[in-house]
Amino acid sequence: KLTVKAGSLALLNADAFVREVEVEAGATFEVVDGLLLEVENGVNNNGTIQFSGEAQLIQNHTGTSLNTGSGILKMTQEGTTNLYNYNFWSSPVNRSGDWQVSYLETASGAVGFTTGYDANPSATPIELSSYWLYTFNDLLDNYAGWQQITPTTGLIPGIGYTMKGSGSGAPSGESYWFNGTANDGDITIPALAGNQILVGNPYPSAIG
Repeated sequence: KLTVKAGSLALLNADAFVREVEVEAGATFEVVDGLLLEVENGVNNNGTIQFSGEAQLIQNHTGTSLNTGSGILKMTQEGTTNLYNYNFWSSPVNRSGDWQVSYLETASGAVGFTTGYDANPSATPIELSSYWLYTFNDLLDNYAGWQQITPTTGLIPGIGYTMKGSGSGAPSGESYWFNGTANDGDITIPALAGNQILVGNPYPSAIG
């Protein structure tokens, strides 16, 4: 068991495999860019866990979620900044069982939203257009199957959605923070026969 005691800061600087993780209140646990933390069972997080850059969390158990605690786990994902190109997203974390686009943050703070077609490229923190937020669940050729959502629509783990860029012009793309509880265990999405559904990787790691 890997335990980070209350009030302390721990840095993982090598790949690790552990049975479970506990981060106590007031503690911070950071996994360095490019490293893998593999956990056999659950993560009990009452502090802060941060996965920097391309760091990943794999949990090997099946069945229902074993993750507990009131803390925050932070994951980053890179997206296009282009006002006219789509990002296709799915969140690796949840809050109370689902995810809202309004939870997105960047290094400069919580993301803002406008109902107009285009975001304001000069906004700080960045702004996104909620007009282009969509999910899909219908017959493949049915354009009406694209369902517009709002920044506060609850999305269950695994559901994908579209989102256009901020227009900020950042040369390396936009880095978004997904903050919540890591998705783990078995994740299923109800589907009707013949329907196509926009889904995404619901886990805080690559899927092999």
